[in-house]
Amino acid sequence: MGAFLKDLNDKGTTIILTTHYLEEAEMLCRNIGIIQHGALVENTSMKNLLSKLKSETFILDLAAKSPLPRLEGYQYRLVDTSTLEVEVLRETGHQ
Repeated sequence: MGAFLKDLNDKGTTIILTTHYLEEAEMLCRNIGIIQHGALVENTSMKNLLSKLKSETFILDLAAKSPLPRLEGYQYRLVDTSTLEVEVLRETGHQ
């Protein structure tokens, strides 16, 4: 579905997409509006919105039966037996 929508958008079609997943919006949208409790709280470019994030989350697929890596200074959690989620804080003052 994403490839179909992206192709339509590349041909000049405006698409209004509703999603709860920023990753999905990031792949498909240049501009984004965020509605919270019925009010539009953000209306900006995707690039500008992403620059405001305080952290990024990385999903790592671990090799089978590998020991959990030590990641001192990072928040992380084991999602399942082979998936590790790591949160990395962005440096302030940089874009």
